[in-house]
Amino acid sequence: MAMFILVLQFLWLHIEDLAGKGLGWKIISELLLYASAGLVPLALPLATLVASIMTFGNLGENFELTAIKSSGIPLQRFMQPLMILTIILSIFAFLYSNYVVPYTNLKAGSLIHDISHKRQELQIREGIFYDEIQGYTLKVGKKKPYSDLMLDIMIYDHTDERGNTQVTRADSGYIKMTEDKAKLLLILFDGQTYKEMKESGKRRGDRTFPHQIHKFKKQTLLIDVSGFSFKRTDESMFSDNYKMLNMGQLQYYKDSLEKHFNEKAQKLSKEIKKNSIFKGEKIKQQQQYANELLKEKNQTSPTPKVITDNLRKKSKKKKHGGQPFHVLKYFNSLDNKTQENILRYALQYARKGSREISTNKPKLERRKKTIYKHAIEWHEKLTLAFACLIFFFIGAPLGSIIRKGGLGTPLVISVILFIIYYIISISGENFVEKGVLHPIVGMWISSIIFLPVGVFLTYKATNDSVILNPDTYIHKIKRILSLKFKKQETKETGQKDI
Repeated sequence: MAMFILVLQFLWLHIEDLAGKGLGWKIISELLLYASAGLVPLALPLATLVASIMTFGNLGENFELTAIKSSGIPLQRFMQPLMILTIILSIFAFLYSNYVVPYTNLKAGSLIHDISHKRQELQIREGIFYDEIQGYTLKVGKKKPYSDLMLDIMIYDHTDERGNTQVTRADSGYIKMTEDKAKLLLILFDGQTYKEMKESGKRRGDRTFPHQIHKFKKQTLLIDVSGFSFKRTDESMFSDNYKMLNMGQLQYYKDSLEKHFNEKAQKLSKEIKKNSIFKGEKIKQQQQYANELLKEKNQTSPTPKVITDNLRKKSKKKKHGGQPFHVLKYFNSLDNKTQENILRYALQYARKGSREISTNKPKLERRKKTIYKHAIEWHEKLTLAFACLIFFFIGAPLGSIIRKGGLGTPLVISVILFIIYYIISISGENFVEKGVLHPIVGMWISSIIFLPVGVFLTYKATNDSVILNPDTYIHKIKRILSLKFKKQETKETGQKDI
């Protein structure tokens, strides 16, 4: 059932890629097989939750848990065999996610890619030029209802790559695919073909534009449309995608990407410092030179480059030889022309640095996002396996508390809890992908939240808590209402006696 729900979700997400492609049942069956196999790790936690709630709910509903507890067997001891089974299931889920899922994702991903790039069958509409066939453009004026007959057909042949040099027009005809779907069959009636002949050895001004006109009562054309057929792509093209890697490969690619990212970031930092006012060790030498210029009575205007480098720390004072260097004082002592040159020079540096940053920032962000995706996939293989264990510790005590079996109440509660878990997981994953949260925090936040819930429910179930028993709350509500009505009747009776 859990698998059925997830497969329906998969089909809903990819319905646009599958609709109208004329796919055979073998391709669709293969896609559903690989998709189902890839969804097993996600379905196992939900299945564990539903099964544990149903099992312990049935035991509680039939008073079997009461008999077990009355015989002196605590709930934790009764849960031990199922705990061992759940641990084995979690280990299986991890191994399956690490070794089987990458293979199924590779198969399903390459198949979805081929399906999405498969060109649709001819869908020629009335009064609209159809140019999806390489080398041809078709137009149909009108389609006869309840018939394959088409009226006012126009065909432009561009196969010689000289423009609209050949045009065929027919009053009516049929357009359909051959049985092997490799050619387009056109049967035309009552029309003519206009074709311009190519002139060789003549200049543009000397051309006479010879042409041919061929009239026909019936004409049959075959156009090659083999590009419309379904073709499989080499799977090695997708083998390095993060969805198709196991944990060892993910860690290797992640380390390589981080190393490459750091190299690019350091290179960008050096490039910005090299081509901007931030010159590193040269600043001290330039400040010393500027201080010496200030001490001279007959100071000459230094180059804008030296002054601009000293204006870098406008609000700070750097001591040289025990005397502070006042940038504003130095700047104000210069003539207007020199000040304009300084500001113009600094503005050029700022614009150049801004362009450098704006050009490289999107590239670095994409690289960082790819690193986060590898980290997300690495942690997801562990979190989904651990979720089986968490949901068992939630479902087993929850079933013993609510004491309802069957598919009704357990299924509703399971779906609600799983949706909450899934929303928290997706939110954490999005935060990790955006760089807001560390991968460990973002990917394990759902487990961190649900683990205390499981411990709390196990404690309540051990102590025979009725926290989730609806009959308890109904009884309390009835008791409160009865007390309220009793007080009201007592008050009315007292008023009548007075």
